[in-house]
Amino acid sequence: MDGTASGEAVPFARHGVDFAGEMAVPSSLGWGWVSGAAVFGEHLRPASAVRSADANPLPCGEPASGATLASIKRKRRSRVMEYFAGLDVSIEETAICVVGDDGKVVLETAVETNPAAIATALERYAGRLRRVGHEAASLSPWLHPGLRELGVPAVCLETRHVRAALSAQRNKTDAADALGIAHIMRTGWFREAHIKSENCYRLRLLLVQRRNLKRKFLDLENAIRHSLKVFGIRLGKVGRGGMEKAVREAIAADPMTAGLMDCMLRARAALWAEYLMLHKLVTQIAMRDELCRRFMAILGIGPIAALSFRSAIDDPTRFRRSRDKATAALANIAAFP
Repeated sequence: MDGTASGEAVPFARHGVDFAGEMAVPSSLGWGWVSGAAVFGEHLRPASAVRSADANPLPCGEPASGATLASIKRKRRSRVMEYFAGLDVSIEETAICVVGDDGKVVLETAVETNPAAIATALERYAGRLRRVGHEAASLSPWLHPGLRELGVPAVCLETRHVRAALSAQRNKTDAADALGIAHIMRTGWFREAHIKSENCYRLRLLLVQRRNLKRKFLDLENAIRHSLKVFGIRLGKVGRGGMEKAVREAIAADPMTAGLMDCMLRARAALWAEYLMLHKLVTQIAMRDELCRRFMAILGIGPIAALSFRSAIDDPTRFRRSRDKATAALANIAAFP
């Protein structure tokens, strides 16, 4: 039977499957053998055009020369494999999984949770390691900058997105989570979490410890008040400065209760003194910060609110618009419509 102009079958690809050969179809001149391109038309492309981005696409229906196919094969062999890694970080140990851009696992191991140890485990893939993902956690502010300083292309992932992606896994282990994070890195379906500056985390720590001391102080005050109700002693409306005197006068006739309450009152006084020191430090820092001073110029904004907002935003350039809902969510307020 009559063939195509060149008599050669052209390989075609559709959805990653190669089609090659000829087939008989009716034409205006009768039945004849034509190439697959004449049948499928523009819906199919030559396999070389699909699999090699560098090769010039061959027009459908035209045979590829031997020289062109040979050059395509050489380019396929010379393509450099890229790798993607996932880290499942825990307190003592970090599970590491590395996959190629074809999805095959090339490394599964566990090392000490330390930037240097993780960088050493990934050293063999240096230059070809495209992304290394880890979930945002309590160690991220220390681990992420350490990895970046050692040249590791670390990416901190938002916890909600990672949890949703890994929820379909049957086995919940450190190794399985590391594999899932590696595939997230490979596909690129993730949202990067912002790592704040070291100074910003210090400010947040100061605010948190101040709040903790005040809460413990209030817990002791409430414990003293409730324990005296057993003996029918109700302190009523007593100010913070006059509470200690009111308690000592109420239990003066009971030596055992007086000794117990003395310990509680001394602990309360110590907590209050330490709380006042941290509160003074917060006020001094807020007054020295130019941005916080501008915040405090607004009616109802004090040093605590100003410094809290300052440390929550950290870098304002990471928001495209100041009216974004994400900006309001960080400050725990509702955005205006």
